Amino acid sequence: MAYNFEAVWLRTYGNVDKAVDPYGRIVHKMNFTCDYIWPKERGGSDNIKNVIAIHPSSKVEKQSNISGIVNGKRFVVMRISQGIGKLYVN
Repeated sequence: MAYNFEAVWLRTYGNVDKAVDPYGRIVHKMNFTCDYIWPKERGGSDNIKNVIAIHPSSKVEKQSNISGIVNGKRFVVMRISQGIGKLYVN
């Protein structure tokens, strides 16, 4: 994705130099990555309104999680460490 990083930061956090991303990490205006709110492969758009600024480690964590629906129940397996995860079912 090719976005104006300053515009993404301002849209996500406003006019501050650092903030807490949705994963609880402190993210700085000069060290962040862009990520889709709703992934394109799940029907999300390429519009800047579907992009947020997050800490680079948060993007890695997000990519390590697996989610889906089985028998009408939503589940998420969140990676804790190499080869170990926690299963959450709603």
